[in-house]
Amino acid sequence: MIEAYAWSYMMFYEEDFAFTRMFVAKIIALDTVMDDTYDAHATIEEYRQLNTAIQRERVENPEYLKKFYNKLLINFAEFEHQVSDNEKYKVSYTKQ
Repeated sequence: MIEAYAWSYMMFYEEDFAFTRMFVAKIIALDTVMDDTYDAHATIEEYRQLNTAIQRERVENPEYLKKFYNKLLINFAEFEHQVSDNEKYKVSYTKQ
């Protein structure tokens, strides 16, 4: 998590970008977890199921992938809640 924050801090070091740093750090951390899960645990079929679930918002995965998928959705819901109404499109764009 520290490494993810450091990366986001290098990209957005100015004080005005505190929310952006947090957002990018969480995305990097989730991406790292997803990559490690794919490398160590997931079969090719489970990998495809998770990708389909993310793209279509369906949950038909093994339990350990459901937990990751639910955490991903929770983070995006938090992001949507924290941005102003005229910036919600940014979260939607990131989800795609």
